[in-house]
Amino acid sequence: MNPGNPPRIATWMMQHLSPARCDEALAGDLFEEYRAGRSVGWYWLQVVAALAVAWSRSVWQRRAPLLFAAIWSFISPAWMLLYLRHFGNGRLDDVMWRIPFPWSTVCAFVLGAARDVLFVWLGVLVYVVLCRIAFGNLHLRRFARAFLSSFLAYAIAGSCVIAIALTVGPHSNGPAVDWRTLTLIEALENLRPLTIFFDFPFFIGTAGALWSLSSEPETTASLVA
Repeated sequence: MNPGNPPRIATWMMQHLSPARCDEALAGDLFEEYRAGRSVGWYWLQVVAALAVAWSRSVWQRRAPLLFAAIWSFISPAWMLLYLRHFGNGRLDDVMWRIPFPWSTVCAFVLGAARDVLFVWLGVLVYVVLCRIAFGNLHLRRFARAFLSSFLAYAIAGSCVIAIALTVGPHSNGPAVDWRTLTLIEALENLRPLTIFFDFPFFIGTAGALWSLSSEPETTASLVA
């Protein structure tokens, strides 16, 4: 028998890293098995397997919103192109870059984040409208949480992308894209790895919002009455 408690980190993971509420019966069974003489390695293996199964089921249950998020992020270059065409060289940029450093850089980041989050939430609205057309009335109680989730998910993913771009960007020799002559069709057909890499925050932000709009055990139907 093991007189001590199971590993605290593994227990914490079981309680906090599962996409659904921790199965108390499973947690109790693992605890009893460990106290009966199971090894630390066995306990870790069971926890990791349980988390893998729970996340696999949760992702599968939300396959429709995640697929939509992937498709929506695919058209983000067209959104960027429209923004650059209409606002990229306008008076707003002139005023912004006349502000003393570092506030000009802060304004640029805030404006870029607002532009990107707006695109994310346009995608959320499109998905919600499609669900309403297909299924009927909507539950609106989770929209505040969905907005926060989308912002946090985009901020984390965007920060990672910026950090990686600043690290490897000076050493990359890929061909530059001239946004002034690029068409919408060419923007959508631009499937270079770098383009897909910069689409990643849009996918994570949209997926985070739609994930929050879905209840734990249900899929798209959780958005409808």
